[in-house]
Amino acid sequence: MKNKYILILSAIAIVFISGCAENREPLKIGVIAPLSGPDTIWGERMQQGIDLASQGKDIEVRYEDGVCKPQESVTAIRKLMEIDNITIIIGEACSSATLAIAPIAQENGVILVSPSSTDPRIPKIGNFIFRTWYSNTAEIEGLADFLEASNYSKVALLYTLNEWGENRKSTLVSSFNGTLISEGHEKDAADMRTPLIKIRQKNPDAIVIFGYTNDMLLALKQMKELNISKPLFTTTTVEDPTFLELSGNLSDGIIYFSPDIKISGSFRSDYMEKYGKEPHQTAATSYDSFNILYDAIMSVGPDSRKIAEYMENLNYSGASGELSFDNDGDVRRAVIAKIIKNQKPENYGDAQ
Repeated sequence: MKNKYILILSAIAIVFISGCAENREPLKIGVIAPLSGPDTIWGERMQQGIDLASQGKDIEVRYEDGVCKPQESVTAIRKLMEIDNITIIIGEACSSATLAIAPIAQENGVILVSPSSTDPRIPKIGNFIFRTWYSNTAEIEGLADFLEASNYSKVALLYTLNEWGENRKSTLVSSFNGTLISEGHEKDAADMRTPLIKIRQKNPDAIVIFGYTNDMLLALKQMKELNISKPLFTTTTVEDPTFLELSGNLSDGIIYFSPDIKISGSFRSDYMEKYGKEPHQTAATSYDSFNILYDAIMSVGPDSRKIAEYMENLNYSGASGELSFDNDGDVRRAVIAKIIKNQKPENYGDAQ
């Protein structure tokens, strides 16, 4: 009789434990990325890196389309938080969108990691906000130092009239000690001849362009038409494969500063096997963003405060190289000078 009761109690315990396992909330990570609109290339890179990182892991990934726009990204984060009950999110790609959702994440105790936003204000929003990309402050300061070391004392700036462009302009103004001539244009402008002619009339030593892929392509084409030939400097926009393909030899010689991201051989091999192409840096930082968060969950559980503390003390080696976070949640990465040669990025020092 005693053995019979033991068997009954054991059966009840097994059923109870099985029921608890079945009712357990699955682990989830949300992703907000531009899955539609003109900036889908960044969303594609994010998704490919995250999908590769999540293979074989017992965790659900929920994607929402932020379109690289503030309002759409706010809608996306509210859905992930309020409907899907997700407290760990990767996103967004564009700084303006990330700036819109980061305060919401911070206020609600949600971990937010951006793999590509560069605005220096982002990690300062709060202790739940991180990024695995780098601040554009380091990029622009490196550029300003390079201009001065090259004795370019009079520099023209052609930049996009939005938060992304204005932020970079402001950093260059405060970092560059020479004369800066600034001309702005709308994003996706149909014609840039007016600001370019104004720049030509000022006869600068060099020209800096802060623009998106389509704007950069148009600027280079119309500079050639207007016979403007000056040393050119820009941002990591030039590493966009679409830009490199469509710009032809117009992009050769452009110098820019980029994070010193050394994509690991194993990640490159896995990525090329799955997608049949070379990985962009953003795919690597997205891959690392997912794995850092997954490792944090496995180590300390899904509690946001514990994850934030885990990340503050992290020294990580991943697809994008060695990284750690400073007290603001900003990634520690060096920046290096690069140059476009034969439609390919090269380290500037190696190309000389």
